[in-house]
Amino acid sequence: MALYPEQAQWTAGTPITGIQSFAGIEDRSRSYLIDGEPVVTGLVAVGDAWACTNPSLGRGASLGLLHALTLRDAVREAGVTTDLAAVFAESTRLHVQPLFDKTVAVTNHRIAEIDADIVGQPYLTADQGWAMGNALYTAAHVDQEALRGYLSIAGLLAGPEGVFATPGLAGRVMQASAGAPRYSRPGPSRAELIDAIGSPSMALAHR
Repeated sequence: MALYPEQAQWTAGTPITGIQSFAGIEDRSRSYLIDGEPVVTGLVAVGDAWACTNPSLGRGASLGLLHALTLRDAVREAGVTTDLAAVFAESTRLHVQPLFDKTVAVTNHRIAEIDADIVGQPYLTADQGWAMGNALYTAAHVDQEALRGYLSIAGLLAGPEGVFATPGLAGRVMQASAGAPRYSRPGPSRAELIDAIGSPSMALAHR
């Protein structure tokens, strides 16, 4: 932790437990329809009961709220009838599932990027959305308009297409991110981190 100046102060507190792992953060969704027919009527799964996503992206609450609003509209359309489950499932597919799918895509890219970093290779992909998302993330640290766009996407207030449609923003993002490191927050390289884990005294020497 001493190698991360923005987080090093977290170690100043008094631990109340041992180190606890935070695992099992995979993305997952559920369906209660088989071949388009609900397995039970009068029951719907909303929010985390329907899908969970990698919490490091901070989208769970936003997805849950949007899903609740989708249920509200489905009830208005179908009422509390045997048709509700099917109507809600279709509304979920149209309005919420795409956001879940995009979130899963980010997770998959990040895992692939980590795997490439482990073996010392750059992560290459033909997905321009991933490249533009990275550029926007980098630019957000130095450009307030880019930051506003990045937070709009992160909070599911807007999609990338809408954000980059803002006049002049794409150019500002590319200019601000050109030549910048992939992750600009201060901290060690992977090699330095591995060395520090093997010899904690080395980390203290870098403080």
